[in-house]
Order: sequence, then C-alpha cells, then structure tokens
Amino acid sequence: MPRLSPFKNILIWLVVLAGLAFALPNLLSREQLADWPTWLPHRQVPLGLDLRGGSHIVLKVSREDIVAERLQSTIDTIADALRQADIRYTGLSGSGQGLQFRLRDATKAPAARDALKALVAPVRQGGLFGNSIQELVYEESATSDTLRLRLTDEGIDLRVSDAVAQSIEVVRRRVGEVIAVVPIIERRGGDRLSVQVPGLDEPQRLKDLLGQRGDVALKWLDSSMPAQQAVDTRPPAGSEVLYSLDDPPIPYLVERRAFAAAPDFVEAQPGFDPATSEPVVNARIAAGAAARVAPFLQSDPRKQFAIVLDGQVISTSVLDGALSGDAVRISGNLSEDGANDLAALMRAGPLPVSLTVIEERTVGPEDGADAVANGLTAGLIAAIAVAACMIGFYGFFGVVAVIAVIVNVVLIIAVLSVTGATLTLPGIAGIILTIGIAVASNVLIYERLREEARTSGKPLRRALDDGFERVLRSIVDANLTIFIAGAILLYLGSGAIRGFAVTLAIGSVTTILTAHSLTRRLIRGWYRRRLPQRLPRGI
Repeated sequence: MPRLSPFKNILIWLVVLAGLAFALPNLLSREQLADWPTWLPHRQVPLGLDLRGGSHIVLKVSREDIVAERLQSTIDTIADALRQADIRYTGLSGSGQGLQFRLRDATKAPAARDALKALVAPVRQGGLFGNSIQELVYEESATSDTLRLRLTDEGIDLRVSDAVAQSIEVVRRRVGEVIAVVPIIERRGGDRLSVQVPGLDEPQRLKDLLGQRGDVALKWLDSSMPAQQAVDTRPPAGSEVLYSLDDPPIPYLVERRAFAAAPDFVEAQPGFDPATSEPVVNARIAAGAAARVAPFLQSDPRKQFAIVLDGQVISTSVLDGALSGDAVRISGNLSEDGANDLAALMRAGPLPVSLTVIEERTVGPEDGADAVANGLTAGLIAAIAVAACMIGFYGFFGVVAVIAVIVNVVLIIAVLSVTGATLTLPGIAGIILTIGIAVASNVLIYERLREEARTSGKPLRRALDDGFERVLRSIVDANLTIFIAGAILLYLGSGAIRGFAVTLAIGSVTTILTAHSLTRRLIRGWYRRRLPQRLPRGI
C-alpha cells in the first residue's frame, strides 16, 4: 500500500485525539469536573429540555399594542411635521389603523401632503429579496380640507416581525441576568417566541420576568392640581394620570415626558437602603440625564418625582433624597427578589413591545433523566446490534468498522461540547441514524475492496489503494447530500426538528472522516504489520 501523506496522518490522528479530549468531560459529574486540570477541556454537552427537565413558555407579541403605539407615534410625527411647515390644523386623532385631521386652510392641502411625504414614502424590507412597502397611505376623504391616512397591514406585519426579532436578544439577556442557564430561544411564526430554560422547574419567576416590558422611567410629579381632580376632570396638557401598584391603586399626576428613560440607565444593581435596610436598586444614569437634573438639585432639591415601571408608579421620591450626581436609588416596598428582578430588567433593557404568555409547560428532572436513560439504552442496543452484524459479516474488518463508528460518535459529542449546541431527544435519534449511515459507508468500502481484490487481478496492496480511492467520491456524495438535508432542516425547522438536524449534519461530516480516512489508516496499519496476500476471512 503506498505511503500516505504524513501531514494528513498527523492531522487525522490529532482530530481523533482532540475529539476524545473534548468528549471526555461528558463522562464526569460536575463535582469531578471541578477538580479536573485547568488545561484540559471542561465544557459538557448542554442538554435540552426533554433530557434535563425545565420550563418552556411561548410568548406572543400583541398586534393590537403594535397598532396602538404605531398610531400614536404617527400622530405625534404628523403634528411635528405640520407645525414645522407652519400649517394649521385641528382634530388630529386616530382610531384602529386610521387617522385624520382637518386643515384650517383647504388651500394648504398640497403643502400638507408635501410635509408628510417622508411618512408615506415606501420603506424597504430586510433580507436578500426584500420588497418596498408603504406603512402609511392616504385614503379618500369627503372634503378637500380633510386628510385621512391609514396604517397598512403590511407595515404592521413588518413592525411585528421587527419587534419579535428585537425581543429575542432582550429575553436572552433577561434570563441570563437571573438564571445561570443559557436559554433556548426560537422564533415561531411571525409573532411568537418559544423560550426553553433547561433545569428550571419553577416557571413563575420566568413568567414574571418576561411578562413585563421593563420600561423604567423617572417623571416629575405635576403639582398644578390634585391627582383626583385630574381623574374627575381632565389632566393638564403635557401631563397624565398614572396609578400605583397598591391595592386599591393610588392615582398620581405626572408629566408625560420623562427626565430619565430606560436608555438613560447605564447600570443597575440590587442593594439595601443604609437607613431602613429595605431592598432597593442602586442605578446610574447617563451624563445627559444627570445634566438635565442638576439645575433642579440646585434650585428645588425637594422637587418630587415618580419612578414608573411599565406605566405604573412604583414609588415617589424627593430629588435630593434619591439622586446624587448620576446615582439614583429606586425603592418602594421591594422584596429581595423584586429588587434583583428590577435591576435585571434595567440592565437588560426594555422589550420593544409587551409579550403575553400563551403557553407554558414544565418538564420535571425525573422525566428528563428517564429520557436520557431511554435514549442511551436505545443507542446502546443499536450499537451492539450493529457491531455484532459487522463483526459477523466482515470479521476483522468489522472490528475496524466498529472502532470507526465509536470514534464517529465521540467526535459528534466533542463538536456538540465545543459549539455549545443543545442535545435533545431527537438529537439522540440523529446520532443513532448517523451510526447506521456510518456503517453503510463501511459496507460500501468493504464491498468495493472485495471487488477490487477478486476481479482486478492486482496485488492486494494495489487493490486496497484503488478501492479506497474509487469509493471516496461515493461516500462524499452520500454524506454531502445528508449534510445539505440537515442544514435545510436546521435553517427552516424549529424545536425537535432542529435538534435532529444538528446531530445529523455534524454526523455527516464526521462520517466522511472516520468511515474513509480513519478506516483507511487502520487497514493500512494492519497491512504493514501482517503483509497478507489476500483479504481476511469475511471479505
């Protein structure tokens, strides 16, 4: 058999040794792994919800909230545009997806349309084949001095899609702030998110954490009239009535514009009030917000403000008692967990829109352990059956095939450990299927070797070399097809399908390495030691 490239030999054996090293930590418990030498790999394969147990919830973006917020922001933008164009109007209001206003001077209609040109201009959707859509269009009106516009369904769909995409990273940060587990977050359809947190068997805190938008703001109290009078009559322009979290809720009259909003908080940590020992959140605001507050600290240090979370007043404080430079102390009957969660919300940032829990499921750790045991049992039975058949049919070459299959599985586990890809129950099924594919590749190799040795009349070393060379393309083609199928499933699928696709795609690559390259080197070592004249029994 011709000499193989030393570089390729070294590379293949290094890959095998690295696979063994990265897969080995999965045989150890967490306690044993803590005593493992620091220069050795420590990462283990993360187990999915169906293997480890944990909590699973599905969140939905409210389309109605998107419409309402988009409508209000469009009304504000229209008002600013008309004001800058010096066009007088009246009755600017909206309902549903439509809004309208009346011009005081009908001859200003062309000028008004020109001022709103940017609002009705097409916007381009993201993606390679994104089309241009209009988020706002004009509708026919009965009189020339009235302009009517409508938010398009396509524009709302785009906003919903963007909100879901933005929510994924915020949800990931929030879960990571309070739970030392990497969540599995997947998009479902156009308006839903699936969140899985392995190892968490109490979903209530997760629901509370993700059920809040997390929009924290500091707003001045409006003392121009009592809050109850504003409720009974009408709040002053630029102010609104917000209610506290008390039972019954207490109304507060606050200014609409916040002097410190969610983006202004650059740091937040839970702590305790040194005077009362009550849990608080110690936050720090950006320089711009601190500069806006500084004049009031000088002129009116007892000025009151409200701490608002998602439109509800947590507490009220006086300026010099809660702010010092850029440091803010947020209090208000918070528990320790409440302070921790509020700080986590502030650090992770607000969600672009409120998310509603529409489905929840908890898998106990016992169920996960049973799934692992059943999966390992199924895999062991499959491996033993395959090994027995291969050794029975091909003798010594069957032993070589079994070694190659074992190394194949080890490499799959190593890749999962290194990449942090989650192993699920369908993923175990993908590994078992990979074992079958790897065995089929070895069968293809051996049948080709048999044909070359018996029909070509060549010396055995030449027949072995030609057999491996000619079978390589078939093995690569077969496994490349499987890899493409796995990649498509991984890209388009979700949940269990992705778990299956991950191990299938990885297994297709490792099968090429082990079934052909590793097997070839093992058989080459056998030939150099024995120098046989014919194939062993069974081939």
